[in-house]
Amino acid sequence: MILIWALDLLVVSGLLGIAALLLERILRSHHGATRFPWLVAMFASFFLPLLASGIGAHSATRQAEAPAAVALKGSVDRPYRGTFWIDLRATSTSTDDYQRRDRPFLWLWVASTVLTSAFAMVSIWQLRRQRRGWRQGTMSGAAVLIAPDMGPAVLGVFRPEIVVPEWLVSAPLDTQHHVIAHEFAHVHARDSALLALSMLPILLAPWNPLLWWHARRLRMAIEVDCDRRVLSHGIDMKRYAEVLMQFGLRRGNLLGAIASMSEAPSTLERRITLMAQPIVARWTVSSIALAVLAIGTIAAATSVVPPPLRLAAATPNSKAVELDRYVGRYEFASVTVVEIQRDQDELSAVFPGAPADLLSAGAADGFRYKDADVTIHFERDPNGRITGLNFEQNGAVTYAPRVDSARVQAIQGEIAERYRQQVAAPGSEQALRRLIEGIQSGSPHYSEMSSQLAGGTRTMLKSFQSTEQTAGPIQSIEFKGVSSRGWDQYHVTHAHGAANWQIALDDKGIIVGALLHEGS
Repeated sequence: MILIWALDLLVVSGLLGIAALLLERILRSHHGATRFPWLVAMFASFFLPLLASGIGAHSATRQAEAPAAVALKGSVDRPYRGTFWIDLRATSTSTDDYQRRDRPFLWLWVASTVLTSAFAMVSIWQLRRQRRGWRQGTMSGAAVLIAPDMGPAVLGVFRPEIVVPEWLVSAPLDTQHHVIAHEFAHVHARDSALLALSMLPILLAPWNPLLWWHARRLRMAIEVDCDRRVLSHGIDMKRYAEVLMQFGLRRGNLLGAIASMSEAPSTLERRITLMAQPIVARWTVSSIALAVLAIGTIAAATSVVPPPLRLAAATPNSKAVELDRYVGRYEFASVTVVEIQRDQDELSAVFPGAPADLLSAGAADGFRYKDADVTIHFERDPNGRITGLNFEQNGAVTYAPRVDSARVQAIQGEIAERYRQQVAAPGSEQALRRLIEGIQSGSPHYSEMSSQLAGGTRTMLKSFQSTEQTAGPIQSIEFKGVSSRGWDQYHVTHAHGAANWQIALDDKGIIVGALLHEGS
């Protein structure tokens, strides 16, 4: 689940990066501030999936169930939809299995965060140590720190300071003026604090390469915005560009994410090109199109909902420990397994192909479905270990013994082999014919059904009978193959219509599942 969540985070980061690029282009053409879309994209790339994951975990987890589960629960207050019993699939993955698979990814995530944080702390420590050797001075009327070979840059979050290299002291006064104007614009806009703030998403997910790309684009946007502010105060653009290129050839040492005038020559050339970009006074068709595209991309990013991010507690409480005694897999029939799962302090029962049903605790080892008339009572051996469960529903009680992974794999193997061979189970066509004809006559052969299927059929026989009598007598039954779930699939032609059926028999030839899709 951690891996899936991380992949979703990458998708969101990519979509938000595209949106930030589009917004940046629009804002640049209007000489607006371009750094904020990137800052928002960085934070939203991490916290938007986190928020969506939390909402997904606490919102309506009880989705409208597939029609295949209606008869299983015997919910007479729900409308009949033309299908009944339950859709069987391979047994689902338990919460414990997810936690075991997630553990390596979780440790890699934590390790990358720790290493990146350690590197950042070492960088800050080195910067502070070097600062002790810098001397204070004044340049163009501003207080500065003069370093041997660092800057020009702005250091500090709460009390930003301008740092200039030693060689700038002997530079022409107009060069010094342009440098101080640029760095003072950084100080006024609190750009050093902005860069420091942008490191938080990276420290939380340093493995995400798109966040590093966002940070690089943010740094570029901060410098471009700073250039725009400097030139807006009447600075000569040609001379200012010359000073920028001069510092591109004499780049000082920089540590960490700091606002600096010194950049790589290619970056400086891009900044100079953007300085000469004309201002667009009105919204153009292209700007509107880009804005619409950006909004659509943001909407796509917000629609990505990762799975609920649940980390196991370090020390489970006593209630969780007690509930874990019930967690396991129980053979409901020779073709399916029901799984009891725990999430926090709640148990849920999961039939393959159906959503998880939350359970509420009753007396002793008894539990009830929260939204259906179903009772589960667990059985123990003389040593207190859970050996099976009694599933009571539709007036019938089915005992399901607890099984190990080997038995589950055997069931899955049998299903896979039947799917490979694509041969109908012996007697399934005859069983389906008798099932349909029995429903039409109002006298189903309950002895040929499992107790749960028989109980569900009794509960909603009138609805089933109405549907089948309307279709008329059976004219033909055609085998269509074995589904990946191990069910035999048939196309049944009636005098007044047709329908697709699926049927599952256990090893004794008892019908344990039936599924009807009306229409051809």
